[in-house]
Amino acid sequence: MLEPRESGEILPGSSRSSPVPECVPSFVAPQLNGVMTLLGQSVQSRIGLLNFPLYDLGHGLKGYKGSQPSLRFITDGDNWFYSGFVGYSPAAGLGTLDVANFAAYLRSLAD
Repeated sequence: MLEPRESGEILPGSSRSSPVPECVPSFVAPQLNGVMTLLGQSVQSRIGLLNFPLYDLGHGLKGYKGSQPSLRFITDGDNWFYSGFVGYSPAAGLGTLDVANFAAYLRSLAD
């Protein structure tokens, strides 16, 4: 059931007798699903758990180096609690992903 909140937003599964936390569906989940599909097509196999290749790139800043880095730092701005800086940060995690360069990195792992 969908009910409007006082702010006008509608949250799935809410009812006046059992409030839900103030959250909305993730905007990033469908985008990541599309990125995973493109990566799978690029390497012509299933990708599996992304943690291993992503943290391998983050370790020692390996993913930020070279002419085609897979990761890009977010060094400006904040999320009200943390500010961005070079390296892993609580505000931006590993940074942003260059999907084409990450696909090339994944293909290199398969060789």
